[in-house]
Amino acid sequence: MKRAAAAGLLAVWLVAAFAAHAGAASVEQQYAEIKADYKTLLASERKQVYRHNWLRVIEAFKRLQKRFPKSSRADDALYMAAGAYRELHVYSYLKDDLENAVGLYDQVADKYPASNLADDALVYAGEILEKLGRREDAYARYHRCAVKFGKAISPRKRATAKAPRGLRAEKNRPRRHPRRRLKTARSRRKPSGCRLSGTSSIGAIRNTRASSSSYRSARRSSITSWKNRPTANSRAAFTSTSPAL
Repeated sequence: MKRAAAAGLLAVWLVAAFAAHAGAASVEQQYAEIKADYKTLLASERKQVYRHNWLRVIEAFKRLQKRFPKSSRADDALYMAAGAYRELHVYSYLKDDLENAVGLYDQVADKYPASNLADDALVYAGEILEKLGRREDAYARYHRCAVKFGKAISPRKRATAKAPRGLRAEKNRPRRHPRRRLKTARSRRKPSGCRLSGTSSIGAIRNTRASSSSYRSARRSSITSWKNRPTANSRAAFTSTSPAL
C-alpha cells in the first residue's frame, strides 16, 4: 500500500511538473508570437496608419498578462502594451492613448515591483504626464522611482516637474543673490544710442557710430587745446615783449 501511494504521489508530481513546463513554454511561445507581430507592425508604415492594427497587438499583450499573471512574461506584456499605446499616440494624437499608457506603466510598477522594468515604467509615466501638463503627478512618479528604486532622475526632469504641496520645502528653494539680480537688471538696459525710433537698425547703427566718432574728435580737440593753454611763464614773457600803452 505504501509503495502504491508513493507511486501515485510521484505520478501526480510528474504530471504537475510537466504541465508547469508546458505552460511556461506556452507563455514564452505566445509572447514571442505577439512580439513578432508587434515588430511587423512597427516595420510597416502602411499598417501603422490603421488604429485596429495597434489595438489588436495591445489586446493580445493584455490578454497574455491576464491569463498568466504570475509568469515571467507578465510584466513584459504590460510594458509592451503601454509602449504600443505610446507609439499609437504619434498617429492618433488622442489624449486617451497617453492616459492608457500611463495606466499600464503604473500597473507594471504596482503589480511587479521586483521587475527590472518597474523603474523604467515610472520614468516613462512621468514623461507622459509632463507632456499632458500634469506636473505634480509627474513629480510623484519621479519621486517614487528615486526613493523606492534608487534611480537617479536627470536635472532637466526634476526642474520641469512640479512638486506637490506636501513635498515642497521652503528651505530647498533656491534663492537668488541681490547682487546677481541687480547685475542682471543692469545688463538688460539698452544704451541710449541703440534705441530705434522710427529708423531702421542699419541707420541707427550708423547714427551711433557717427555720434561716437564726433564725440571722440571733440574730446581729442579739447584735450589738445588744454595742453596748449598759456601758462604763467608764457604770460610773463608776453607781457614783457608787448609794447606799453
